[in-house]
Amino acid sequence: MGAIKLKRNNTMTANDQVYTVYKSSMENHKMITPTGGTLLVKNYQFATYKPEIIAWLDSEIAAGFPYLKKIGTKTAEELDPMYEYKQAAIAEYKEKEELALETMTAEELAEKAAKLEARARAKAEKQKEASKVSTSDTGKLKPASTVDLSHLKAKSNSK
Repeated sequence: MGAIKLKRNNTMTANDQVYTVYKSSMENHKMITPTGGTLLVKNYQFATYKPEIIAWLDSEIAAGFPYLKKIGTKTAEELDPMYEYKQAAIAEYKEKEELALETMTAEELAEKAAKLEARARAKAEKQKEASKVSTSDTGKLKPASTVDLSHLKAKSNSK
């Protein structure tokens, strides 16, 4: 599960999906649904976005199923085991960056801005080069024909 990426038309990506999360009192186990499907509980947790499974699990919990309880909702990104570490690393980086910017002189800030602009221009140039359509003309491909090889066949028969 990667970072949230928004598509150009602002449609929902897999990371935007909201999952209902259940906590189990058993570390790993399987549950069989009324339709014959299998739910896998791993590391004391199960998450789903399917309404029919959520309704069934909620009814099981309401009926007194002792091994499972509903704990809320999370996005796909939040379900990533590395999510908290990533958030902490990003916060630490931003804090250091802000501190560094506060201590920079005007000349250093101007130099950093110039480097960032040059990097952005280079990236735009690279994308422009990649998007250019090839102007080479390969022409029409000639289908294979035994007529084209007839002069070779005549030479091999004359030996």
